[in-house]
Amino acid sequence: MAIDLVLKNDNPYHLYSGLIIKIHHLITLAWELSFQHVYREGNFTADWLAKQDSASTHDLQLLHHCPAALFNIFSADVMGFSSLRS
Repeated sequence: MAIDLVLKNDNPYHLYSGLIIKIHHLITLAWELSFQHVYREGNFTADWLAKQDSASTHDLQLLHHCPAALFNIFSADVMGFSSLRS
């Protein structure tokens, strides 16, 4: 599970060790932070954003408003609706 990989991994040779080190740094900052596993079927918003990012040529995208294409997906996530993926 990804949470275990971030919180318990001490393998400096892991494929994602560079990312894990960056996450460890973020964990040490002065803020309240918690991790919670959410199944992919229960978080379509994150899935949609990840797909948009992977199709982007930009290093960073800031969203000041919810994109129209995401609004219904986000609303369903907030209401707790989920569906199985094929």
